[in-house]
Amino acid sequence: MEVPFPQIDLQLCLYVLTYSNQLSGPIPNELGKCNKLTDLQIARNKIGGTIPPEIGNVKVLLGLDLSSNHLIGQIPKEFGKLTSLTRILVQNNSISGNIPREFVSLAKLESLDLSDNRLNGSIPTCIGDFVHLFQLNPSNNKFGENIPMEIGKMTQLNVLDLSHNLLVGGIPPQLANLKVLVDLNLSHNGLSGHIPEEVESMTGLQDVFLSYNELEELAYTMKVTQMCDVYSFGVLALEIIKGKHLGEYITVLENSSTMDHHVPLSDFLDERLPYPEDRVNELLVFLIKLACSCLVETPKSRPTMQFISHKLSSMDAYAHPLFL
Repeated sequence: MEVPFPQIDLQLCLYVLTYSNQLSGPIPNELGKCNKLTDLQIARNKIGGTIPPEIGNVKVLLGLDLSSNHLIGQIPKEFGKLTSLTRILVQNNSISGNIPREFVSLAKLESLDLSDNRLNGSIPTCIGDFVHLFQLNPSNNKFGENIPMEIGKMTQLNVLDLSHNLLVGGIPPQLANLKVLVDLNLSHNGLSGHIPEEVESMTGLQDVFLSYNELEELAYTMKVTQMCDVYSFGVLALEIIKGKHLGEYITVLENSSTMDHHVPLSDFLDERLPYPEDRVNELLVFLIKLACSCLVETPKSRPTMQFISHKLSSMDAYAHPLFL
């Protein structure tokens, strides 16, 4: 059952919290008159229409969560007047257009999640002025052009997810300035060139995704480091063995120790090829187990690329006779 937006006392309202309440219809323009409103959280409803620019009049607003609704249109430029904002969460809507240049005024932002929308244009260079930001996630949009080197100024950043966009050019070496960065996802873009040596030295990184670009750094240099994308190695190894993309099957592999649950070897193999002989069979089981270990859901439980390299090297002794 859909529920209309509730009536609000415009003079006394300090916060609006309506998570998962099946609210429908547009966001009322009258919210712009709530001059004492500090927190507006209306996530996971069925609210549609555009974001009213009147919200920009609520000068004391600290938190704004409009995520997981049916919002369309653009991010109002009036957001630039909300200079006290620390959180903007608008992920999982159908918002389009560019990031307004007026965002440059939001110097107190700590968390910015624009993911899973239809935003385009470039990531503005003013993003580097958000020196208090610890989470930046504009993934799953249509942002293009280069990754701005100004991102390297956000030295408090813990999470940076630029995946599933149309970004091109190289990885800026200024990312190495992000000393407290833990999660980095640049996958599914059109990035090219080499991974900068400065970025390879970021030993604090726990989860790194660089796949589905035009980098393939490890293959060219054979330089194994902690930040190499072990998850991508697992996916690529299994796709080569199976002869096609894994699709939704990848979620099964992430959440179970597949080979220990007696899943038939044939489920992993290319159906177009004859079933392997015993000695090849043994080698494939070894490789599949190794690849599956790279896909476990918790990044800290995955092996390092150094460990993977060691295991692959150790199998050379009995791998070669198979092909003699």
